[in-house]
Amino acid sequence: MVRQDGIDNYSRWRPGSKKGFYESYFLRGNCPEAPRAFWIKYTIYAPKGRPQAAEGELWAIYFEGLEGAKVAVKEVYPLKSCLFAADRFEVRVGRARLSEGVCSGACVSGGRRIEWDLKYPTGGPSLHFLPEWAYRSSFPKAKGLAPYPDVTWQGEIQVDGKRINVTGWKGSQNHNWGEKHTDQYAWAQCNSFENSPETYMEMMSARVKLGPVWTPFINFFVLHHLGQDILFNAPPSWMRARVRFPGRFEWHLDADNGTDQAHCRVVGRKETFAGLRYRNPPGGDHTCLNSKVASSEIRLLRKGKEIVHLRSGFTTAFEILTDDPSYGVPILA
Repeated sequence: MVRQDGIDNYSRWRPGSKKGFYESYFLRGNCPEAPRAFWIKYTIYAPKGRPQAAEGELWAIYFEGLEGAKVAVKEVYPLKSCLFAADRFEVRVGRARLSEGVCSGACVSGGRRIEWDLKYPTGGPSLHFLPEWAYRSSFPKAKGLAPYPDVTWQGEIQVDGKRINVTGWKGSQNHNWGEKHTDQYAWAQCNSFENSPETYMEMMSARVKLGPVWTPFINFFVLHHLGQDILFNAPPSWMRARVRFPGRFEWHLDADNGTDQAHCRVVGRKETFAGLRYRNPPGGDHTCLNSKVASSEIRLLRKGKEIVHLRSGFTTAFEILTDDPSYGVPILA
């Protein structure tokens, strides 16, 4: 983890660049008492070779229950209606705004509307789930971090006019960017474990396609527990990691950093996933299957002895990026 000084939230977008680029700021919140959650995202999309065609995207989803009730909306704006500041934390897409500790806006599509007026405390360490050298390198093409990985929200959201008080909900504020989306990944994040409320984690298994050949999965896992940062994100950990997908919406990751071992399991119900279409700067698009009410459990061992067994019943964020249509999740935005 790295001390937050604001720079983690500065925009990496460079206007006029022809390389192609995307950049997103997203906010996630989970009710600690029931499977309810929100997800809000501010994005810039610039197609490769056509920086003049860059646009801003505004997304929002509200998840209600494990039976799959959800509302998903998206708006697209010309770049002149957006701001992604490179010298401070200030983001605007249309009339929606995001800055240090403050987030407000509204998004309407398909006859549905989500509105938000939120605040969150700032300060404390950020979470970098990639090794530090990767943020200065051309590899990987997609990068991400959580400037505020463990926040408690204040304020409310409105879903089709219904007011929902989210004060006390736990969540995070994340920032990611790159010249292209990773071709395939599973990603999870949680800071609301039932038996360890001060613990938070982020994990990813990702691979890319080189012509007709898929690379092996590279796996990242970082855990903050009892004030200690436990990292499984260096190349030696990549070699030791084992990843499995026993079912469409189930993901197992075994990680080993030479001292600590972690056995992770993330599971989501198909009904709770929202399908989203992510445009890829080099061309084409990918499908993101997005749930914020999944479950997870993590067994952490040190030199073979179990330290803690973490459990989350419905407060885990779980995303799957894929081009495989057989998952059968409808595209909502």
